[in-house]
Amino acid sequence: MLIPSYFIVNFEEYDNVPDVILPVNAYLSYRITPNSIHSIDSFYQKMFLSARENLFCLLLQMDHISNLLEEKNESMVDLLISFTFHKRYIKVNGDNPLLLIKINNPSETTYVAGIVSAFKKHGYDTVEVKLISNNSTAFQNIEGQNTYFNLTEGDGKLSLAYTDSIKQVSSRDWSFFFFVSNPQQLGSILENIGAAEQVIQSDLPQLFHLLSENISIRSKEHQLNRKIADLEEQLNSFDTYHSRLSSNRYKRQITELLTFYKEQYEVLPLWYKQFGHIIKVIMGKRTFKSLFNDKVKKNRN
Repeated sequence: MLIPSYFIVNFEEYDNVPDVILPVNAYLSYRITPNSIHSIDSFYQKMFLSARENLFCLLLQMDHISNLLEEKNESMVDLLISFTFHKRYIKVNGDNPLLLIKINNPSETTYVAGIVSAFKKHGYDTVEVKLISNNSTAFQNIEGQNTYFNLTEGDGKLSLAYTDSIKQVSSRDWSFFFFVSNPQQLGSILENIGAAEQVIQSDLPQLFHLLSENISIRSKEHQLNRKIADLEEQLNSFDTYHSRLSSNRYKRQITELLTFYKEQYEVLPLWYKQFGHIIKVIMGKRTFKSLFNDKVKKNRN
């Protein structure tokens, strides 16, 4: 797909989502609402036992998240975050999970900091958040970077609406969000979008080329970010190993010195040690009185 696109279905419809192979730049997103949160355990089990290969992310409602944060419902927050541990969960900029959030008004964005904080407690550097405005109007532009598609049964205007939306794209960070009421129609929806992109390629070749190049560049950027994250992890491992190795090396040297002292000195006969003390007195390195009184200063300055 020419634009990063997210096909959003309610998680209760998971069993009805056809096992289709999504095109490049297309992803599934499972919507979790306050009314359905209490039945999320079965969905959780299905996700981690499933052999499906499509990448996915979660979509939450901001009012639901705000309630969980205010109520300090840490167990439910932890459960939602644990979805991001799935091997097919979408990660961007290294290892940062993606989270789609549907908001009702701009003031709700104040809770984003609380969401990031919750993810950091689980070891993430941060979380990539994409906000979607709560707008029921089909094909409504959101904040100049997102387009909202509310797909109903038998929506025959998708191809035209998709083409018109492609023409309005003015940022490399633009995203499309398809709210699918009937996930069983996902295959036909993808066919309609594919047909629309063929028309765009024929009628608007320059735009098609630019968007295709953007896909390639974003893919390379993602690979480089992944490589940077791996290198940083390796560097941290090397630093930790070096610090531990240095510490162990010093401990080993001290142990070797103590062992040498015990093995080479302590085993000497008493007369030999006493003769050594007399030699020190003769050489002027030790006081004569110290041979008879331990309280007297032993070494000379």
